[in-house]
Amino acid sequence: MDIFDRIYETTRNKGPAGLQRMERLLELLGNPEEDLRIFHVGGTNGKGSVSFFIKSLLEAEGFSVGMFTSPHVEKYNERFRYSDEMISDEDLERYADMVLSYNEQLNSEGHGNLALFEILTAVAYLYFNERRPDYVIMEVGIGGRIDVTNTIAHPVATVITQVGLDHTDVLGDTVVKIAEDKACIIKRGVPIVTQSPEAEIRDVIHRKAEEMHAPILDVAEMSYEVVDPACEALGGIVVRFNAVVNGRNYEDLAIRMIGEHQIRNAMTALSAVMSVIDISEEAVRAGLLHVINPGRFEFLQYSEPCIVIDGAHNPSGIAAAIDAYRKTIGRNVDDNKLLLVFGCLKDKECDTMVSMLAEAFGNADFLMLQPDSDRALPAHTLGDLFEARGCKCEASEDTSTLFDTERLAKYDNVLVLGSIYLIGEIKTKYISL
Repeated sequence: MDIFDRIYETTRNKGPAGLQRMERLLELLGNPEEDLRIFHVGGTNGKGSVSFFIKSLLEAEGFSVGMFTSPHVEKYNERFRYSDEMISDEDLERYADMVLSYNEQLNSEGHGNLALFEILTAVAYLYFNERRPDYVIMEVGIGGRIDVTNTIAHPVATVITQVGLDHTDVLGDTVVKIAEDKACIIKRGVPIVTQSPEAEIRDVIHRKAEEMHAPILDVAEMSYEVVDPACEALGGIVVRFNAVVNGRNYEDLAIRMIGEHQIRNAMTALSAVMSVIDISEEAVRAGLLHVINPGRFEFLQYSEPCIVIDGAHNPSGIAAAIDAYRKTIGRNVDDNKLLLVFGCLKDKECDTMVSMLAEAFGNADFLMLQPDSDRALPAHTLGDLFEARGCKCEASEDTSTLFDTERLAKYDNVLVLGSIYLIGEIKTKYISL
């Protein structure tokens, strides 16, 4: 049986939520996480981008780095990275076998079956414990309080990126409730870096930091200036900006990650790294410039037509994607013909996202596609929501519909937004063309 068939069979009837089962599993595995120097990254939007920035900054300074992120765009191996490599199929199966071998014992002790994210997180700990990188970056799955990565007892630094509405059925229906859950990853005496500018979110995180005697570095209190939101340089499109981070002034920094929100992500990552090491300006410039986060405002092609994919799947992400589009490929080209492609899961803030997209791109053509997930909102249901707002919309369950040559020839720009499941499908099919 394929390793993922075994994992899915095991996790079909996963045990109750909480940290006890994961803590016991790690104990049985010899607590492989305890020997790792970990940057723990939580938040709603930007976790993946901040993680990639931290990794690149550390590597530019000469450190070896392991990184665990989620979800993947095309294959599970992407979630586990050491240096420039993803975990091999053989290692993934070997570590997963090791983890699954304890499932029966966990059941006999009354903990219930392992959950998918518990297995993957344990695999990451085992993988990095064997590889022994100088630093490890672990990205939170959902929330913080009972997220299985919250078994990290002594990280070197903690990060909480932009907090917004997502997973409201689990974390709460207000940003304050969600922030309170995410703030539970803050550890006593460990530096915490935060970036949300909203006063109610900052209050929650600052109070928790004070309670835990954790030094706080608030990117919302740091300044930056956009020099150019999108210019062709260094073999591609870059964003240029000036910034003051942790009291240091940097002039004319450049990143390939498009959008003003990525400037804040870069500053957040730099602040986190600076809380642990004294990084050189040369490493800062090189580290920031080299980052590309797959599926986050990623250009599949630059013309005929320009095609961009972005895994914006909640209101905050949609707002950032709209802003990035307007300031890059959509600026000064109001007469360009746009195809807006969208697909999302039924447990997301669908109505809000539809309203935002309809208002921002009312003159565009819309194509609704259905992600390959049991939780997907049917494409025709999504299409009805757009049509009710006066948008010209088509719907299809077949993602290949997008790549019809006659269809693409009608447009100057194609912007694909939504579930990372959809983004992964689109990228895989584009590569295979």
